[in-house]
Amino acid sequence: GIIIGVAPRPKSGRANSTLGITHARWGPDSAYSSIAAIRNALVKRRDKLVAATEDVRNSAAARPEADDLDSQAELEEGLPTEILVQLMEGEIERLSELVDLAEPIVHEEKITRLVNLIEGELPPNEPVLLFTEYKATQALVVDALHARFGHGSSAFINGDERLDSVRGSDGKMAPKAWPREVAADAFNNGDVRFLVSTEAAGEGIDLQERCATLVHVDMPWNPMRLHQRVGRLSRYGQTRPVQVFILRNPDTVEARIWDLLNAKLERIQQALSHAMDEQEDIGQLVVGITGAAFFEKLFAEGQTRSGESLRGWFDQESATIDGQDVVDRVKAMLGNVARFDFDQVGKNLPRVDLPDLERFFSMMLESVGRRVMRRENGLEVKTPEAWAEADYALADRYSDLVFERDAAGGRTGAVRIVGVGHRLFDQALQRAGQLSGVLAHCARLQSPLLVASVEDEVTGQGSSVTRICLGVTLDDAGEPVILRDWELLQALNTIGRSDRTNSPIEPNAFAALTDKLLTRAEAEIDDLVEMMIRPKLRMEILLIPETAADD
Repeated sequence: GIIIGVAPRPKSGRANSTLGITHARWGPDSAYSSIAAIRNALVKRRDKLVAATEDVRNSAAARPEADDLDSQAELEEGLPTEILVQLMEGEIERLSELVDLAEPIVHEEKITRLVNLIEGELPPNEPVLLFTEYKATQALVVDALHARFGHGSSAFINGDERLDSVRGSDGKMAPKAWPREVAADAFNNGDVRFLVSTEAAGEGIDLQERCATLVHVDMPWNPMRLHQRVGRLSRYGQTRPVQVFILRNPDTVEARIWDLLNAKLERIQQALSHAMDEQEDIGQLVVGITGAAFFEKLFAEGQTRSGESLRGWFDQESATIDGQDVVDRVKAMLGNVARFDFDQVGKNLPRVDLPDLERFFSMMLESVGRRVMRRENGLEVKTPEAWAEADYALADRYSDLVFERDAAGGRTGAVRIVGVGHRLFDQALQRAGQLSGVLAHCARLQSPLLVASVEDEVTGQGSSVTRICLGVTLDDAGEPVILRDWELLQALNTIGRSDRTNSPIEPNAFAALTDKLLTRAEAEIDDLVEMMIRPKLRMEILLIPETAADD
């Protein structure tokens, strides 16, 4: 059966804010992403254990015979390892049995239900974006779509940019490669009707201009991942209501936890809606502040519960966030936002965007002998050979590249927009990280500029920021001034290369200058990195003006 629901429309009434949500159900024999995905995971686990046991056996065979008590003691210390090998061998045997059970299964109910849903519920030729967490399931979906709607009707995106085994037009199984940008381009241009994407590979791709239908082939444990998937379509530029289909087995513990979670989020929404001038999705706020670890624990430990015990356990586990009642926590956050001084904090918000990355990109390419040509529709550049050898997915040449978020999509929309996540730009970042240097002369630099990094020496705290960069320069009065990372980027974009070989600053003055700039950074470090527990400042490079200030 089909359960249909519609998410609430905000008062703004924007079409791209409305989500039609449909839950498609199937039988209990398809409780996970797919049997193929389970089999693939079992095979990988078995192969890893086989390799581990071989290593232990080889190590044991290389040990000499004991000829004294000390040697005998050393051999006895290895007994726990031998016991572990026996346990692993038992697991290998069980895994092989499970793999053998999965081997004969060639038709999966979920995949059949998916194809029937597309054919029966959607208009002909409606573009569809499909998400799955596993490449094995991705290959199944691609093959099924080709079988029902014609070969070449779908493209795929995953981190490897290839699938090891999909059925070709000749009916034979073979590897298939789809570069990320090319697949998105084919979908946006209408060359293919379906785009099947894995989780991480879908980030940074804009698909809203053509598509308004999304299918969750499987459900991640973290609800925020669902929101992120939908975000590929429900964003600025979307002109239609976005409809979302979720395939799930209602008889699994995962599905029951999802039902309980959604019901709780709806109750929180109702409890707070009366106090809101404009209706907002409180569910996303709760999911965001709760964190991924909570949901992973919820779904993992929930496997041991059943019936009413699951409901009671869920209510107890989800009653608080960090020891505070969920509703009280959200109310406190909303109250803090109401009292927030946006004018004051706005002064520290970054005032940079994609265009500010263009100069770095061009300079990195020029440093390896590639000139960036500016054409009518954007930038054009030939990929450096060394970069192409390091990343086989890079194209030989790129054209119409733009550093603009609102660039038109069209045939090459996904490839045109450059920024972090674009393969060519990421290669430039990686190459820049390999450069070394502590001193440089620069043209158009008004005063010395020290670039430093701050890193938290305490790791594993779950902080999203563990390393930042900053700059320290001198003002007109000769006093040190801190530049935040975005201000540093703006400053670096104004300087140029210098051919000067001797410095306008006396060599014995470098140490005093560096110490002066670093001392100022040390004095303000706590205010700059409040999220760090034990920040450590390190100098990266000192940039010197081409001419002295009094020249």
